[in-house]
Amino acid sequence: MIRIISALWALVTHLTRLLLRLGLLKSVRLNARVISVGNLQAGGAGKTPLVAQIAQEAIERGLKVCILSRGYKGSWERSGGILMPDSEADARECGDEPALLHQKIPQAFIGVGANRIASYQRIITAGVQPDLVILDDGFQHWRIHKDVEVVAVTSATPSEKIYRDTPQALNFASLIVWTKGTLCPTERPHVEVHLMLDRPQPGRERIWLVTGVGDALSVERSATEAGYSVINHVALSDHASCSLEELAEFSKAADQSKAFLATTGKDWVKWQNLGFSSAGLIILEPKIVFIKGRELWNRVLWES
Repeated sequence: MIRIISALWALVTHLTRLLLRLGLLKSVRLNARVISVGNLQAGGAGKTPLVAQIAQEAIERGLKVCILSRGYKGSWERSGGILMPDSEADARECGDEPALLHQKIPQAFIGVGANRIASYQRIITAGVQPDLVILDDGFQHWRIHKDVEVVAVTSATPSEKIYRDTPQALNFASLIVWTKGTLCPTERPHVEVHLMLDRPQPGRERIWLVTGVGDALSVERSATEAGYSVINHVALSDHASCSLEELAEFSKAADQSKAFLATTGKDWVKWQNLGFSSAGLIILEPKIVFIKGRELWNRVLWES
């Protein structure tokens, strides 16, 4: 079933790109450079850390950065909204990924909503003229013209994960970044990174893990590699929400197991809005470590 869904979704994406090349569909060019960060598979490729990495590097270069994100499952996905650097983010409104990006890159202006062009116009109307626009989850997005296409890939196949594109779509990528797995899926020049977690503090190695992400097994594997001992793992669906009562039960179960409750940054921004205490909580948020291709990364992103 996964392979069939992957094939159908990839076909629709292929036809959309064909209509663009034929001029039957037209994208809008923004008055700023646009870097798209996307993937082939539907979630779990490490896209959000890449967005944060690019935004941070741009800010360090003195650029004013705008991130455009759909805000999946937040109320702004339909209504639209913006996160200014000095504003508070509520994941129930903006969605978990924009809330996490706002926490990681507080200097960035973030436009949220399914209509990315309208989100950009809200940023402009607010009196902000960005130097750089980062289109979050933008590889299959056609309405905005993109100057650079960054595509995150993993070793997972279309029979293991739902894919929105065929591997041949990498021909349209400006920069390929291999983020996870044991076998790189392309022979094209690429960047290899490792999404690395900090090692646990002494005495805090045992964790009772709760995740609501696209690749829960990868989080558990990364935690184990970092030196954590995962006593139990509650793997919820991607973008899943929990109630305070459920969180209290998770915390109680962790205590009974003589372990610390742990979750991802993407989950924590939702728990935080519920008023859940971070006391004793371990938040697992990966850092990007470049294994190879740093020169290629710099050349494509900052020298082109």
